[in-house]
Amino acid sequence: MPRRLPDYAYGVRASDRRRQKPGRPGTGRRPPRADEAEVFLPDRAPAYITREQFEHNQAQLRANRSDRLGPVRAGSALLSGLLVCGQCGLRMTAIYNNDGHAARYACTGQNSSYGEAFCQALKAAPVDAQVTSLILLALEPAALEASLALAADLQAERAALEQQWRQRLERAQYQVDQARRRYASTEPENRLVARTLERDWEAALAEQVRLTADHERFRRERPQSPSPAELAAIRQLTTDLPALWRAPTTTNQERQTICRLLLERLLVTVVMAASRSGWNAIGMAGTRRSTRWSARSRG
Repeated sequence: MPRRLPDYAYGVRASDRRRQKPGRPGTGRRPPRADEAEVFLPDRAPAYITREQFEHNQAQLRANRSDRLGPVRAGSALLSGLLVCGQCGLRMTAIYNNDGHAARYACTGQNSSYGEAFCQALKAAPVDAQVTSLILLALEPAALEASLALAADLQAERAALEQQWRQRLERAQYQVDQARRRYASTEPENRLVARTLERDWEAALAEQVRLTADHERFRRERPQSPSPAELAAIRQLTTDLPALWRAPTTTNQERQTICRLLLERLLVTVVMAASRSGWNAIGMAGTRRSTRWSARSRG
């Protein structure tokens, strides 16, 4: 009968002993993680889905959690799930008025949890317009070429890491072969020596299995580089990007997805005394961008 996953794992613990409370054996439970298994053998049995599909599903479930960005929404707010309140640090919520046509961003965490007043709120349109100009600027051909050059450097770095993995695997295979030869050359009468060499052989085999599993996990988690044809298509699309962004055929979900690919979060602060608002944009690569604008458009 097929299994849920094609992998074999032994020694996976479903609880963390450090989080268990005395006298309460049911505490400390957590989802089991394959990277902590004592023995992990990938692709050893028929399964309903592949390991890659399982990892993709788990990543999507983690991204859809309420304490993360959450799923892409169907509303008109471009930055739903990305805005963070600059006063309390909680994630801001998109609120819709006028039958969903007028969107606002509001920090409702303190209100919903403790009954306190909203930290701050502002209209979505000015913020969305500022972020749209930033995204289109980042995707201009010159900026894109620099990003593609950086991607090429990252690919070279990945190739160097792959070479290091191959050397480690070759060293592990050599140690296994060496331990096997030593064990095979032992006289049967030397039982004590034979048992010692057998343990050394088993230890070398276990280390080889662990390295192989770590290498497979490294290859699965490594992002794939675009092909030359895909790079050419990307360069062609950059010339028409503003028109594609504003085209009626481009959905709000697609625009939100692009924002999430380029931005990690936006820290928003409304300064009432100075009649100014501003945000700090933090990109996925760690880059930062700060912007301020008049607070007359505040919601």
